[in-house]
Amino acid sequence: MKWLDVAILVSALTGWLGLAPAHAGEANCLVRIACDPATLPPTYEAVDALVKSSGVLDQAALQVDAVAQYCKESDIGLSIAVSASFESVGESQCMPASQPSSGGRPAGAAPGMPLFGRLSVHVIEDVPESDACARRILASVTTRLRDLLVDLGAADAEQQKGALTAAQEDVQRATERLAALRKRGQELCDQAGRPDLERQPIVTQLDGWRRDLEHMDMQLVAQHARQKALSEQIARIGQQAEQATTQDPVAAELQKVVALREKEVERRAGLVAQKLASQEELDQSQEKLAQARAALAAQQQHLFDGVGGNLLADINRDLVNVSVQIADLEAQRQQVAALLDRAQQGKLLQLADRYEQEVGLHLRAATRDCDEAVERAHMLERHVRTYHAPSVVILGGLPEKP
Repeated sequence: MKWLDVAILVSALTGWLGLAPAHAGEANCLVRIACDPATLPPTYEAVDALVKSSGVLDQAALQVDAVAQYCKESDIGLSIAVSASFESVGESQCMPASQPSSGGRPAGAAPGMPLFGRLSVHVIEDVPESDACARRILASVTTRLRDLLVDLGAADAEQQKGALTAAQEDVQRATERLAALRKRGQELCDQAGRPDLERQPIVTQLDGWRRDLEHMDMQLVAQHARQKALSEQIARIGQQAEQATTQDPVAAELQKVVALREKEVERRAGLVAQKLASQEELDQSQEKLAQARAALAAQQQHLFDGVGGNLLADINRDLVNVSVQIADLEAQRQQVAALLDRAQQGKLLQLADRYEQEVGLHLRAATRDCDEAVERAHMLERHVRTYHAPSVVILGGLPEKP
């Protein structure tokens, strides 16, 4: 068996048994990767998996003729001949603090912070010029990694812009629907002559007006009864006073005296006119008439007080107050009845039901949808505005051109 065949067999067995092959060719560099979390999770595991993918490592290795020729002649897979890894360089001043994973090494950078890691390529010693091959593969890997991330970023940016456009259209539709609902609600409110058409407050108000009408009707019945009683009391006192004056003998005699005194004044006035009597005599007669009338009035007042006439002033005052209260109640009742009648004729409850069906049931959901659409659009707008394209920067160990 040739020595080359033995080497190939050992390499194959090493890969099949899962043993670490002898890595003679090695190249590495320090890489800084900045990427939006929406494009690629900011973890070393994600970048490592991307580096080891067939689109990066395998394609980079196949570009190196020596590697491709070796794998073809020895019938060994690329995964045995070439390997790569992206690992953290450990905590340092240039690398942001991160949470340790279960393996004890940093799992990734803080959101929005770049990753600093060592990108390594290993080529087994059986490949001719394995060191040079490793360097060329490393250069190709970094180039492919950069191109892949840039392409991913561009696609993600377009997707974000498309999502923003869709979100802005959603905002426009939600705003127009909300405006249409509010316009319809205002039309119904204008038709009802009210600032709002919430059904429950309207029902409460209508019930309150009906109770007010019933209460005022009861008050009016009571006040009218009081007014009638006071009027009857005044009439009864006047009638009793008249009867008492007519039937009282003292008043009757005083009435006769007054009549005689009046005739005496009339006779004296005629004599004075004929200059047969003096003015002094006429004045004396008039004085006696006044005294007689005063005596009659005092007697009549005495009789009037005896039948309750002294209470007549208070009764008249009460009657005036009752009349004012009745007028006030009737005015209030007329106003409330007009409001209730207008509400019934205007079909206020029917309008409230229409408002609830056409506006109320949808307004809260439309407002919520509009707020959510605006918030989603603002979030996407902030993302698009602050979005940074992915970048791969080689900080040390610059690889050769592929």
